[in-house]
Amino acid sequence: MLSSMKSIWQRYCQKKDAQYCAQMNMKPLDQSLLRSEESCQSQGYCSLVMLNDEKTTMEYVVQALGFYFGISKEEATNIMLEIHTQGEAVISRVNPKYGEQIITHLQSNARENGYPLQLELRNI
Repeated sequence: MLSSMKSIWQRYCQKKDAQYCAQMNMKPLDQSLLRSEESCQSQGYCSLVMLNDEKTTMEYVVQALGFYFGISKEEATNIMLEIHTQGEAVISRVNPKYGEQIITHLQSNARENGYPLQLELRNI
């Protein structure tokens, strides 16, 4: 009985998350632009860092991390809390050539929704 209730709850949360992403007009990010940490250092990749601000909601950050980067809700929540408490967090490793494209994509959607989301690229 508990497992079926948990399953129903998970489907409800996924549906609610999908509705939120649609409401926020989030557009998919090309996942091929992202790379694993192991391959980044040797290939000149850089860190994509999300910065804390006082206006972007925690819910938006969690949803954006999940939607754009395929991060689980639990991991996205942990990253959001790191951003909130530490002022920033590395959210991915990217090729600098595509990093600005990713930042533009995410910030454009955030601005459409009234959030001043800030991201930057840093050398590893």
